[in-house]
Amino acid sequence: MVTHPEGITVLVTGAGAPGLPGTVYSLRKNPDQRPVRIIGVDTQNEVAGRFLVDKFYPVPPPEDPAYVPAMLEICRGESVDAVLPQTTREVAQLSRTRNFFEDEGIRVMVSSAPCR
Repeated sequence: MVTHPEGITVLVTGAGAPGLPGTVYSLRKNPDQRPVRIIGVDTQNEVAGRFLVDKFYPVPPPEDPAYVPAMLEICRGESVDAVLPQTTREVAQLSRTRNFFEDEGIRVMVSSAPCR
């Protein structure tokens, strides 16, 4: 993971997912007190989680061929260090395509064994 003097940048998917507030809280209140910049994405534009993150982007559904290129573009533009998926559909897609992110130094927080 790339570290920055100001902290790290984490992209969290599923900004409309019920678990997002807890994830944001945990990232911000990490035991190392490390600053964390949070980028949120979701397939829907009007989700409550967009107001809990530092920056928000709508993305295509994970089954859409444009999903991975859109995610990579956001990660590059925001200097994302790690991607933390919140929804099952995204976990499966990111597990299958994690090498595209990791080739650019972006960690994807999923199992190394691709989901089916």
